[in-house]
Amino acid sequence: MSLSSFLAVRYLRPKRTFVSVITLISVAGVALGVWLLTVVMAVFTGYGDRIKENILGFQPHLVVESGGVMEDWLTPLEALERQDWVISATPLVRGQVIMEFNGRRLAPVINGILQPEGEELRRLNDKIAVRPTGEFEDGEPDLVRQGEFNLTTPYDAVIGDDLANAMGIEVGSTLLLYAPRDMNKIMDTIEQAREADGSEERNAKLDEVREMTVPQEVTITGLFDSGYGEIDGNTIFLNLETAQILYQFDLDDCHSIAVKTDDPLKADYYRNRALVELGQGEVMAIEESTLSRALKQSRDMLIVALVFAVLTGFLFWKAKSDQSFSRVRYLSFGVLSLLVTALCFWPTIAAFLREQSNTEFFQYGEGGSLGIMTWMDRNANILNAVAVERQMMFLILFIVMIVGAFSIMNTMITFTVQKQKDIGVIKSLGATEGQIANIFFLQGTAVGMIGVTVGLIIGQLTIRYRNELSQWVGQRFNVDFFNQQIYQVDGGLPAKQTLGDVLTISLGAFVCCALAALVPALIAASLQPAKALRSD
Repeated sequence: MSLSSFLAVRYLRPKRTFVSVITLISVAGVALGVWLLTVVMAVFTGYGDRIKENILGFQPHLVVESGGVMEDWLTPLEALERQDWVISATPLVRGQVIMEFNGRRLAPVINGILQPEGEELRRLNDKIAVRPTGEFEDGEPDLVRQGEFNLTTPYDAVIGDDLANAMGIEVGSTLLLYAPRDMNKIMDTIEQAREADGSEERNAKLDEVREMTVPQEVTITGLFDSGYGEIDGNTIFLNLETAQILYQFDLDDCHSIAVKTDDPLKADYYRNRALVELGQGEVMAIEESTLSRALKQSRDMLIVALVFAVLTGFLFWKAKSDQSFSRVRYLSFGVLSLLVTALCFWPTIAAFLREQSNTEFFQYGEGGSLGIMTWMDRNANILNAVAVERQMMFLILFIVMIVGAFSIMNTMITFTVQKQKDIGVIKSLGATEGQIANIFFLQGTAVGMIGVTVGLIIGQLTIRYRNELSQWVGQRFNVDFFNQQIYQVDGGLPAKQTLGDVLTISLGAFVCCALAALVPALIAASLQPAKALRSD
């Protein structure tokens, strides 16, 4: 063990002094920042993934639209089904209807689709809701599936469990659905019936109005639970033929085509591929990779790195030729230049980490008849809101980390003042400025490392028992931490940790603590032996 390491460990041993107390406070400050960052980032990541999972459970990855009614949907449907990345594709009739059940009316959204098959049917059946029967086995309630995802006949329908609970609907219930007809046409027909000369003509016009407003009767075959309240409380799945009748479409008409892909995270790339397959564009050339673009973005920043590299080279030469130049100051400038250089290359490093293999370049013609929206486009508001809130919470809570680092700096400065005599003695015995700086630098980084470790451990325990803790606090203080109705997801408080988040939090905290310890270390190294001994 070197002299610097030996003295740093010895100074870290707890003693009944004021410095020991503020050292513990510094450790607690860093631990608090790491703990908050770990828990909050895990919750935001889990909440975002839960929303994405629930959205992708019942929303298509791609929606092919024509800006109105899509006529002859069979041709684009067959073109899409030939693609190996398409799991399923179905014509879709989507819109609001008036639903009547037991004298009560609501206006949910219908999705008229073809009966799913194969893997898609199995996936949707996994989303069928379960309800307790009131009977218990081994202390647990017996759960029963609420039907199946069955739309084989025009009289079948599957409804969200939240909507069913609100209306008292069960499997086997019969609903009446009224489509939003052309009100102008209805009013004109009524006016014509009023002005009719004879009763036969009047009755014919009234019969025409009755046909326009006749409801469609459907029977509930299943209740689904997507886990996303906005879908479960406002959605009904119908057979495509029934939805076409409600909207007075021909059998070849629909609103859009819903597509499920093998990887929803590649939806933007698959949208481009689909537009090419549908004759709306072409592949022009291989686009330069994300890494190459990032290198160009870093070009201007590298000028700053070059300036710091020249400064570092000058410091190397100055420290070697001039013994009076502080090697510790040279070291600090060298570390700073390395940090700035790393920041300059960060866009390149980040691009390398997220480099994708899909780098084809597409060009589209003007005035294309078809457009495609991805699930990310359709849900951009909620996804962007979660991402922005997550970033803002990270920045705000990282300030807590910086405050903890400042407390380490204050502690080390206080400790340096108390150890001036020891510094003078050690320097008079031949210790170099680098050895003196290392003593206090290692001590400060050790305090930061202890705080980071403690914060990570407490954070992991909090994440592991988050639901139990939230329930206890809610019962104790009457506070609802995570209202599932407000946040539109169920399954308890979500949380998910990623390796990137853990590394960012722990390394960021450690770097802040190391930089905070560097200042007191430089102060200690710059003390002259005579002044240090005379200060006692």
